[in-house]
Amino acid sequence: MFSESRASSLLTILAGCASLLLGTISYAQDALEIADRDLLARHEQLQQQLSEMESSRGRHDPALMEILSSLADSSVRLNLYSDASSLLERSLQIQRLSLGLFTTEQIPLILAKMDIDARGGDWEYQQAAKITYRALRISEESIAPHDKRVIDLNYSLVKQFYLQSAAVERLDDTAYALRAVVPGSKWVRPRRIAQSRYYSAGLRLLNEMRKILTQREADPAESLAMVDVYTADWHVLFDQNKAELAYQNAYDGLREADVDKSKLDLLFATPKILPVPAFHDTVSSALTSSYSARTRQQAEQGDDYLNFQKWLDTMLVISFPVIAPPQEQAKQEREAEIRLRFRLNSLNNVPRWLGGRYRTNMSVAEEFDFFESDEHPGIDIESLDDRLYLLHFRPHLEDGIARPWEGFLDYPAPVN
Repeated sequence: MFSESRASSLLTILAGCASLLLGTISYAQDALEIADRDLLARHEQLQQQLSEMESSRGRHDPALMEILSSLADSSVRLNLYSDASSLLERSLQIQRLSLGLFTTEQIPLILAKMDIDARGGDWEYQQAAKITYRALRISEESIAPHDKRVIDLNYSLVKQFYLQSAAVERLDDTAYALRAVVPGSKWVRPRRIAQSRYYSAGLRLLNEMRKILTQREADPAESLAMVDVYTADWHVLFDQNKAELAYQNAYDGLREADVDKSKLDLLFATPKILPVPAFHDTVSSALTSSYSARTRQQAEQGDDYLNFQKWLDTMLVISFPVIAPPQEQAKQEREAEIRLRFRLNSLNNVPRWLGGRYRTNMSVAEEFDFFESDEHPGIDIESLDDRLYLLHFRPHLEDGIARPWEGFLDYPAPVN
């Protein structure tokens, strides 16, 4: 049984790794900024501290993990992703030596390492899914089956499958590797077959989340209806017409679970860029999250606009809509935030040519108008089309029915 002390230890490590993951987003700055002088000084200080601790305690003492985590965080802030990854790998080795090969304490470190390797361009999508499965298997053996952390790991794997699905659409070596019949083979599956596999895998994971939630002692009705919302999102991401009925059923389930209608109106007032970053098992949790707090404020004030923040430079159609960082933190010389007016016509399919292919996608923007684009003359407007028109949205819902919506999207565009 998972002890209280180990649970406390895991939560402490999770908090540290959450900080590390936020660092990978918040500190992707140019290395020449003045602020980096302080970062470099701090980095050198941490390296000295690590060296001193290794001399006095050895290279495998568990006490090293805290300084290794701090040094990894410092490396990320300096864009030294390879160094950060190596430091987290050392932490994993120390954990395995001190606690065993398969322990829950490894999970947050594994996920943090995945994120860093991806941002450093040194991560294979298939391996990412494999190692997330490993973390999931560890959690199932060590944590109560209805624990929220197991739910979160399942949803992390759902997002991994979408990451691979999006990569399949690219015309590069990664896309062909993901479609290979066997690893390294020149024979590849048709794109639609590969996408069908990811779609089915995601549905299985969402159904597994449903099974886990039914084991809770409290009434799971609201949580099960929230799974239905995310399942409808998944249908949208893969352009499945069953999304419309799925949203209606999810909304009805939330009403039957006695969720206040005013809360549902807030939750569905503004479209959300998919996939949604985190799984929330209640409407209240979704509304109080940092992601939705701004959405709620927008709905209350009538401000119909969304923010886009990409996961990776190489995967520009994968996004977290979050509060934009302060202007001084933006990559001034390479990106500029532009405001785009767009329209969603409920869940209608939108056909167009993109990247040399004729595509029909569900719940994507019909058109984008480049509002105030004259302020940034170096932006290549035409190069943005493929990125923007592949963004899928959870639609604006009224009583569970998808309705048209118009608003603005703040988008970080590359500047020539």
